[in-house]
Amino acid sequence: MTKILFFLTCRDKTGIELALEHDNESDHISICLLQDAVYNANKTEILIQDFIKKGKVYVGKEDVEKRGLKNYVHPEVKLLDYGEIIDLAIDNDNIINL
Repeated sequence: MTKILFFLTCRDKTGIELALEHDNESDHISICLLQDAVYNANKTEILIQDFIKKGKVYVGKEDVEKRGLKNYVHPEVKLLDYGEIIDLAIDNDNIINL
């Protein structure tokens, strides 16, 4: 099993779509939304709802708080501080940064 982490930093949904399209069932896929990408963690966002069925979603806690989005984040999305994000990156085999 290969652990793959997608780091996404902009509001463009292409990175989420690419992570959804990853079709190797033996891989463990997760995404980490940072900077303006945290807007995509909204609980009404269909792509996030679809991705949660496939893998884990993490968001930068400071980025969410800075944008006043804490009450809008999907309940299954995990908020991480920067130290936890570094640990997450180290824990994965491959990182895709978009």
